[in-house]
Amino acid sequence: MSEIASIIQGIIPISSFNRGQAGKIFDEVKSGSTKVVVKNNEPESILISPQKYIDLLQKLEDMEDIVLAMERENSAFDEPSVGFDELLKEAGLTREELSSMGDVEFD
Repeated sequence: MSEIASIIQGIIPISSFNRGQAGKIFDEVKSGSTKVVVKNNEPESILISPQKYIDLLQKLEDMEDIVLAMERENSAFDEPSVGFDELLKEAGLTREELSSMGDVEFD
């Protein structure tokens, strides 16, 4: 079944809740069905399971991370790069001095 067909079949009038069908509706949502609640022929709310909601939030966070990474990647090329020798010069070191320092251990 297509996603659109699934949504159309999931449309329920808000009056269904007033007719004692809330338990059945929530059971269907709990089993993975999405429901679109309509009031006066206009969508009022969408019911999804807590797991679907968590999954959607995770996908949104993943997409935001991808966009941020892409923005950072693109902006990295906007700034001029600095060569290793220039960094040494700014630090007041030469390659020879750096080599004579030996191995450096990190704790």
